[in-house]
Amino acid sequence: MPFLSSLISVCQSLTHLTCNTTSLVEADSLQQSTLEHNSEINHNMRFLRLGLPDSSLKQAMEVLVRCPDLRYFSSSSVNNTDARMVLSTCPKLAYFECQIYAKRYLQWLHHDINDIQSSSLEQQSHQTSTSLIELALEPISFEQQLHDMHHPHLQRLELNVTQEGEEIIRTLLQNTPLVEELQLNYYEMVDYIPTMIQSLSNLRTLQLTFNRTRTIYEEFASMFQGLHQLPSHLSVGIVCKLYTPLSSPDIDDILTSIAGIRQLKDIYLHISLSTDSDNNLISFFERVSHQIEAITLCVTPVSSSLLSLIAHRFRHLVHLRLLFCTRVNLDGLRTLVNTKTRTSAGTLSLEIEDCAFEDGAKTDNISVCIGQDPFPSLLQ
Repeated sequence: MPFLSSLISVCQSLTHLTCNTTSLVEADSLQQSTLEHNSEINHNMRFLRLGLPDSSLKQAMEVLVRCPDLRYFSSSSVNNTDARMVLSTCPKLAYFECQIYAKRYLQWLHHDINDIQSSSLEQQSHQTSTSLIELALEPISFEQQLHDMHHPHLQRLELNVTQEGEEIIRTLLQNTPLVEELQLNYYEMVDYIPTMIQSLSNLRTLQLTFNRTRTIYEEFASMFQGLHQLPSHLSVGIVCKLYTPLSSPDIDDILTSIAGIRQLKDIYLHISLSTDSDNNLISFFERVSHQIEAITLCVTPVSSSLLSLIAHRFRHLVHLRLLFCTRVNLDGLRTLVNTKTRTSAGTLSLEIEDCAFEDGAKTDNISVCIGQDPFPSLLQ
């Protein structure tokens, strides 16, 4: 008997299951096990995460129909996923994640569109970002399936937003009124977020990701200014990825707008600076809310002054991550570690990945936990 079938048949009180496999045999075993134990299997299942081939969705549904109390379901079977069926089958579902594949349409300056479509995506990805004039994502109709689906128990919602996605998002949020955590990933400037979330009385966490390759940054700064009116009780996270090198005034305008978001708790900055100075970042961290809990810096210089400022100003900081950064100052890192060791009330997770130090040394991956025991529950 395949492994999954054997496992489920033996563990009839199983409440949590994570399965990642590309084997159709194992996928078939899900259906086999439910048929063999029709009256007993999976009534107690609360947590189910499946990484199965797309063709195995039917087998997965055989499990879902016997999980009336399921609260968490995650699947990577996307091509045939009927979200409406999943949500109606599991009425108590509070967390539903489905990885959505998307088609990318890339249009390049001075290129015929027919030539673009005939070339490989890998070849297109090597074009320079300055020649990119359009990037749009067309998801498989996952949002369309949810358009008229009322699911009041859903607590966490994450969406990759297309250019035409405002109406779909508004409808989704109207049909999921108890959402507590909302994550939206954008590829264009938007101005409707503050008004869109007004009706979500349970919303506590708002995570916004902005991927931008175009060079009209005046509108981008204006968009962040609009977020200054977000409700005061929210915990806001901003991921800002700007791939084109910017002038110092443009950077200041954008960072000043972000710094004005008083509820900001998590900031991820991928900004291509036109100089080797991090003065723009120092100015930003002098103005941003001192309640910041997580900071990620990518492809920027990191001076001793910047690290010292972060060490002394952000008492609630629990996570600092440096990705592909340049000219990272070792003395500044020592100051950060020593300061947080003495003053931090909790822990600080420090991650340094693929960075270059001022002395020319490079690092692949360093991870340090500073402060209290990060796993106290394991010792109880």
